[in-house]
Amino acid sequence: MTTGSSTSNIYSLLDLVRTNIVSCRHCNHTYKDPRILPCLHTFCRTCILELVTTNAGGKTANTKTTKKGSPASTTTTPNTLCCPVCKEVIQRSREDVKKLDTNPFLEHLLEICHCQDDQPKQCEYCKFDKKEAAATARCLECQDDMCDHCTEAHKRTKLTRNHKVAPFKEMQLGKYDEDIRSNQQIQCPQHKKEPITLFCTQCQQLVCRECKVHAHDSHTWSSLQEAGQQYGARIQTLLDTIKNKIPGIEEYLNYMETYTSELDKKRTKTNETIEEQAETLKAMIDDHKNGLLKEVNDACDSELEHVRSKREAITATLHSLQSHDQDLQKLVQFGKGEEILHLQKQVTKRLTELIYLEIDGLKSSLSIEFKGGNATKENVEILFGKAELCGLSMGKTNIGSLSNIKVPMSSVLPNISGSPELQLEFECKGVYDHKEIWPSGIAVNQKGDMLVVDRDNKRIKVYNSQGKYLNDFGGMGKNILWCPYDIAIMKNGNLAVTDNEKEDVKIFSPQGDAVTIIHSHFKHPRGIAVNSKGQLIVVDCGMRRLTIHDPDTGHIVQTIPAKQEDSHNYFTDPYYVTVTSNDSIIVTDWAAPNIKVFNSEGKLIGEHGTYGIQEDQILEPYGVCTDAFGYIFVADNLNHRVHLLLPDGRFKKFILTKLDKLWHPMALGINHRGELVVTEALGKVKVFKYL
Repeated sequence: MTTGSSTSNIYSLLDLVRTNIVSCRHCNHTYKDPRILPCLHTFCRTCILELVTTNAGGKTANTKTTKKGSPASTTTTPNTLCCPVCKEVIQRSREDVKKLDTNPFLEHLLEICHCQDDQPKQCEYCKFDKKEAAATARCLECQDDMCDHCTEAHKRTKLTRNHKVAPFKEMQLGKYDEDIRSNQQIQCPQHKKEPITLFCTQCQQLVCRECKVHAHDSHTWSSLQEAGQQYGARIQTLLDTIKNKIPGIEEYLNYMETYTSELDKKRTKTNETIEEQAETLKAMIDDHKNGLLKEVNDACDSELEHVRSKREAITATLHSLQSHDQDLQKLVQFGKGEEILHLQKQVTKRLTELIYLEIDGLKSSLSIEFKGGNATKENVEILFGKAELCGLSMGKTNIGSLSNIKVPMSSVLPNISGSPELQLEFECKGVYDHKEIWPSGIAVNQKGDMLVVDRDNKRIKVYNSQGKYLNDFGGMGKNILWCPYDIAIMKNGNLAVTDNEKEDVKIFSPQGDAVTIIHSHFKHPRGIAVNSKGQLIVVDCGMRRLTIHDPDTGHIVQTIPAKQEDSHNYFTDPYYVTVTSNDSIIVTDWAAPNIKVFNSEGKLIGEHGTYGIQEDQILEPYGVCTDAFGYIFVADNLNHRVHLLLPDGRFKKFILTKLDKLWHPMALGINHRGELVVTEALGKVKVFKYL
């Protein structure tokens, strides 16, 4: 039984075994005792032993070189090995190598190779009697090679007369490949004579009949075919995700190649300009000229070396991803259920690690320019000029499509700076203030204007990107704001404001003029956001639910209730909401306290945070937002900090704390420059650069 994708098989079994899939990529010979490493690459057991470092000095047991000219191992730490394919360094002693899992898929392909090669074979029955006779056929059930005489005897014996016996000449043509595969089985490691027949779904383990009776009888189990198809499909999904990641990395490598070429051209042009200026001033400024040339060349060489090292690391990552795609695709297409199941834990774990792999790219680019001065004798440095060398921050647009890789809850991410830089700080005061400022909501438009919801003064206050007050509004008549809580900018530019006291959502134009009111659906609405379809998502703390509304009519198109299919109450006291690029919905639950993540269909897919002050703990979650890369920011009001989560919801770091003079953060947003905007209790607004 083979398990694979719905696409047609590229290879027949005959073609497959004649490719280099059965050749070790270290010794370049046919595998002998193939063992699989944690990085999912397979080598002969003896080859792996050669790769393991053995002594305190870090010398390898064997430093032989492969045909490609690269050393077999580049590690220097004792009891480690470096995979020759993906260059991953793996902690393994020589004793550990002996315990590495075999690769049953390759072992079974090797058996087919044995049957198809034209090398002379000895009859195993005659050999047992200390005789020599050429084997001409093989019993596919006994898996024994036999001469003509023993073949005839085999056919006459009662126990074996119904066995399928295949002549080697016909097997060499691939006529019996499927028969060989159908008789191949994995033997139980606990009960050596028993073949694997079932898969225990509870223990995630292959079992034989004896195992089932003695250790797994009360567990749930599946047939090898059913479970193999299930896990084969799961591996295929992971492989498809890996494939989606490869083009972005390839594009980024192309960008780095272009950047290297352009930097060389700029270096040449700058050096030529320096030489021309030096000719004008001649010997008087030669010393200064040479100093500047060294400054430019050192900076460029350092930058190019930096690019080279980054490029090598990313190239190694790319090779690793590509090798998994090629090798594991064949496993999924041609592997038997038990073979896939034997490897599925390792494969799933490794592919998941690679999916969430973060690419460490360039943080800045080198800009160089020579500015010449007037040629006088008095001041050589001023006359000759200076080479201006500075690193230019690289935004996401410089990374091509890397930021657009569609990986579920994930993505390839830029590095976060160690300490975010405060870019702007101002008090959000307005002309109509009569109470303390309580900035419960914020939104930033495309121009960079910041719209702050002042709940207690019942106003929406507007400031430009420099923090300068522009205007404020609070509605009039039936559209007057009684207790505004949060704000979102709609696709058409209008402003949607939740009114907690009036239990409605009021729509205003960008200038603050009333447009319409959405009502009769809410009981104390709080947070509000807009998804990719332009629909409004409203947090209703009174009814403890989320409602999704048509932006034109205000009608409810979907409801995410507190209680779902398992009757578990998911909302305790929901506050704020935001939406990711793939329309996942993130809600802060103030009393839980944690954040909850729902997919676009409204199904809960994850939670983050428990009560406390440690990592992954939170006291009072308030505002939440995401940036263009998928990073998630959560305001921890009582702990005076902002959590930074990876796109899959895993905790990364506290990006802002009391050490950054943060005090009771409330609402969060991202401005037009990709900076984090934070409102604080009693009215301060702060803008931080974190990339």
